[in-house]
Amino acid sequence: MENRTIAARARLTVSVDTILGEGVDSSVFVESDMPIVAERPLYFLYHNMWPGGSDTIGATYP
Repeated sequence: MENRTIAARARLTVSVDTILGEGVDSSVFVESDMPIVAERPLYFLYHNMWPGGSDTIGATYP
């Protein structure tokens, strides 16, 4: 497990495959005492032929 601290109005990109390796299942837990937006973009190359991706966004409600 890794903990990261991010300054206000900043962003952080974590390339999970460089930490865990490719093909490993993982998850993220985001916690803050201030309003926050978190995004999880996912990029892939299916059978080394078809590129694709998805994006999931979560936010706290003030």
